[in-house]
Amino acid sequence: MAQLDFAPAAALWLDIRRQRRIKPRTVEFITGCIQSLGIFFAGLRLCEIHAGHVREYQAARSANLLVVDGIATSPWKRRAGNSCVNHEISVLSQMLGHCGLWAAIKPFYQRLEVPQYSPRGPLSGEEESKLFGCKIHRDAALLALWVATITANTTAAGCELRGLQRKHVTVRECDGEPVMELEIPLSAAKNSERPRVIPLNGAAEQAMRLCLRRAAELGSVEPVHYIFPFRTVRNKFDPTRPASRSWLRKSWDALRQVTGLARIRPHDLRHHAITRLYEEGAEDQTVVALAGHHSSRMSHYYSQVRRRRKLDAVRPIDTLRLLEHPPRPTGPSGAPVPSKPPQRATVSDSERYHRLPRAS
Repeated sequence: MAQLDFAPAAALWLDIRRQRRIKPRTVEFITGCIQSLGIFFAGLRLCEIHAGHVREYQAARSANLLVVDGIATSPWKRRAGNSCVNHEISVLSQMLGHCGLWAAIKPFYQRLEVPQYSPRGPLSGEEESKLFGCKIHRDAALLALWVATITANTTAAGCELRGLQRKHVTVRECDGEPVMELEIPLSAAKNSERPRVIPLNGAAEQAMRLCLRRAAELGSVEPVHYIFPFRTVRNKFDPTRPASRSWLRKSWDALRQVTGLARIRPHDLRHHAITRLYEEGAEDQTVVALAGHHSSRMSHYYSQVRRRRKLDAVRPIDTLRLLEHPPRPTGPSGAPVPSKPPQRATVSDSERYHRLPRAS
């Protein structure tokens, strides 16, 4: 494999990775990285790649500028951010590591600096009212509103919802009361921790029933059909395939325009739901089970207490007051009179002479 050119070597390495039963989304991501890497490393054998090539790739990929025989071109669709470049080099390092070639490059490789990620805060009370309190009259925004309602009440992310089939929504009895439940299967989950069963409250159930009715109108009627089917062409859908990764983009843009919330993203509603659960007093294990997190530490990381809750928390301890001090004297103009610094006592030369120690 080390003697192969980059393209056949990458295809062979990806086939080896597929034998480990990696998820289709991972295969899709690796394939995209290989395509970007292939533009630069095409024609090179793996054994010919050295640290200088890696540094040149970092610079060329970040600027989308490749100079070949004195001709400057922009071979990629757009410039890549530092995080994207680091991921692509990571795929290259795995390929070279499989052949035992990365160890010679690793001491000279330096990752591009990536700003520390901080999840966005939850929606404020005003933003929450704008999103869920206003009447939506644009049909294009309704789908996004239903999905936002489900996410904000269940923590189920958009990437999980698009992988749901009708069989994953069931109604079961809980203490004699029928409750609609949502099952996130492993095929739709981000990792092995995320498959879970979530009971739906009133708002989430209403939004889910509207989504199911829409799915039936699009031809999704069988248990194995997807609730959010794949659109093949305009106004035609294939219920046997899940929606594409960009399935919610146009509807979400319409929702932003209607509500005036330009900063909101679909995944923000998941963090908002986790924050609300903690604000309502849910226990750590309950939030972990609903969100599909590995531990409560991760749940706390993605939850941020809203300003209103912080103010409500500090008001009950508002018992200490500053001691009242007498007002400072003021001059004729009303301005406070500055206090004079203490003056140092002066000592005459004769007194200083008499204070000197005398020899016995």
